Amino acid sequence: MKSLRYKLVKRKTLEKIKNVLQVKEAQITAATVFVNEIERGNLDAAYAQNETLGDEADALGTSLLSMRDQMKKFSEEERERNWATEGLAKFVEILRSKNEDLSELSDNIIRHLVKYLGANQGALYLVNDDDPADTFVEMAACYAYDRKKHMDHRIALGEGLVGQVVLEKATLYMTEIPKNFVRITSGLGDALPRNLIIVPLKIEENIFGVVEMASFQPIKPYQRAFIEKLGESIAATISAAKVSDRTTKLLHETQVQAEQMKSQEEEMRQNMEELSATQEEMHRVLKEVQGKERYMNELIDSTKDAIATVDKQYRIQNFNKAFRAAAGTSLEKGLDMLSFFTGEEKRKNKAYYDRAFAGETFDVTDRYETQGHEAYYVTSYSPLRDDKGEIIAVAIFAKDATSLIKAQKETERLLAESKNQFAYFNDALNGLSDSILTVDKNYTIVLSNNRITEVFGKNGMHLTPGTSVLSVAPAGHEEAFKAPYDKAFKGEYTTVQKNYFGREYAVTYGPLTNAAGEVIGASLVAHDITESVRLQKQTDTLLKEAQQQAEELKSQEEEIRQNMEELSATQDEMQRVLGLVQEKEMYLSNLLNAYNDAIVTIDKHHNIVMFNDYLAKTFQAQGLTVEIGMSVFALSHPDQVEHSKENYQRVFRGEKVVETQEYFGKHYEISTLPLYDHNGNVSGACVFTKDITAIQDALARKNEEVENVRQAEKLRADVEITAQKKSVEEMEEQFRKKEAQYKARIAELEGRVGRQSA
Repeated sequence: MKSLRYKLVKRKTLEKIKNVLQVKEAQITAATVFVNEIERGNLDAAYAQNETLGDEADALGTSLLSMRDQMKKFSEEERERNWATEGLAKFVEILRSKNEDLSELSDNIIRHLVKYLGANQGALYLVNDDDPADTFVEMAACYAYDRKKHMDHRIALGEGLVGQVVLEKATLYMTEIPKNFVRITSGLGDALPRNLIIVPLKIEENIFGVVEMASFQPIKPYQRAFIEKLGESIAATISAAKVSDRTTKLLHETQVQAEQMKSQEEEMRQNMEELSATQEEMHRVLKEVQGKERYMNELIDSTKDAIATVDKQYRIQNFNKAFRAAAGTSLEKGLDMLSFFTGEEKRKNKAYYDRAFAGETFDVTDRYETQGHEAYYVTSYSPLRDDKGEIIAVAIFAKDATSLIKAQKETERLLAESKNQFAYFNDALNGLSDSILTVDKNYTIVLSNNRITEVFGKNGMHLTPGTSVLSVAPAGHEEAFKAPYDKAFKGEYTTVQKNYFGREYAVTYGPLTNAAGEVIGASLVAHDITESVRLQKQTDTLLKEAQQQAEELKSQEEEIRQNMEELSATQDEMQRVLGLVQEKEMYLSNLLNAYNDAIVTIDKHHNIVMFNDYLAKTFQAQGLTVEIGMSVFALSHPDQVEHSKENYQRVFRGEKVVETQEYFGKHYEISTLPLYDHNGNVSGACVFTKDITAIQDALARKNEEVENVRQAEKLRADVEITAQKKSVEEMEEQFRKKEAQYKARIAELEGRVGRQSA
């Protein structure tokens, strides 16, 4: 029997299948209508669910409703972000315009802020720190407030909600406001607001004021975040305006004081005439100072080694003739020692001084080039301390080692010339004092020079090619950190001031383009402006000093009329000069003690006048004690006494004696030179004893180098010592110019204030 082509089903089953298909068709129709509404932007569209089905049966409807809710959430978040961005852009223009008038600027800020937030009341309070001993908060502007009640209101730090916010530097938001705290009024009546927010205006931890807002409607979180972000910009603008006002005011006060000081010229001339009676004593003190200074200068000038001292600002304080000859004739006191170097050499030499300032004594071998000549020196770095044991400077002793290492340096020069063009470019980039960084459009670092790598590396952050620059972004501030890069990706240039690890930088972000002009990345160039910021901060200090000097001059008006008080002031000046003499004696003593060679001076009776620590320690190690006044022959071997006497007699006749001797198993080069008094007569002798054991050993191994050393010894020139004299007429001229110094000080202060104002 032939089988049927159809399958038989029960009527009941057929009806059930039909009902299921109808339900599915209804679901698809409802879903289609719902999706079409969403496409038209109607995120509030309703979905017609089949009530006969449960949530599990209508899974499509549930998913569509979940999708709609997510899209509404994303849309609302985007609207909030756009609202905040537009608001910040709007207030940037407000802050840029008329920021020279703080009162008008405050009114513009609070009026536009209340309107933009849709609030009902607002007030702007500023911190008044004109008197550091009496800092308080005062209202600068308000909107819809009772002005008679609030405009002259003075609030102490920590007083009330406003004072507490200033003290704690944190935002306060309240939804339950006390009954009589504040009321919003109109022509028809008044009512109590339901929401209050007080936001501090601060930059980092420096607070400049607060913004207070009252509203009937709740202030949403994104609105509160907007006010806090805007508060930073307002604080920066207010800070700049207050600094400008203060600078202008102090400049005017300084000019007034200058006029007052000019009116005292005649009295000061009379004072100078009365002070002339003290010139003789001052001349005597100055001659003593000159004699001691001349003695110490002759001592350090009598060696062929270059000697100099550098203070903690790396400025040259003192140097001898050998150092001047090595550095060039343009050398002056106060010159930046690091200015002789650039790039890596500058950083390397700075590191040497930093080690010495940390208390370390060490030797290094370096190359220098002065006046077109190449030289190599073995340089000793030693810290100098004051009477309290604190390091105040570094002494350097440089020995010429050119002939010993010139062959080695010639090899290094040939190797350096073989570097390719890229290496030169990289060295030049790394030699820049500015920090340079480039990234691609994925914020990945492409290039970073040594400066920026060093700055971040010291603080545990590594900016190496291939890593993300966002890895050094402050936590919670990633978007703000990315903002200038995003602008650069759009072709914009941005310059901002930032603080990295305690130093201030002017950071410029700019686009990087390819040959087709397309932006392929961004560059960052950070210039260290810490010194400029420090000078700006010093402006107030300088102006305060001017005020103090003006007050001191006023207080001296009565003293000018009284001769006895003026003479007392002269005695104080003499004590100061004597103090300077004692300080310089201690300084020069420390300098000699820092020298690594044994030094002793004797008089014409062969008695010891002075010696340094190195000589005392050398003989103490052999069981001999060196004392001032003892015979110098007590330190000589009995067989060498007569020979030593002959050498000293030659030196006392004006000759210079240099010889090599062996003591305690070591070889020493002994240079004996005459010392002169202020009349040019030989008053004694100075003996420099250098340990040349290592050099002798090296010369024994290299006969050719021995010959070079001997030739160098033959070419050694005698050290000429000239006494620096200063006539009585020059000192009198110096006293007559004291009045001009007062005027020069005033002009200097006016010039500094004028440059700062500009």
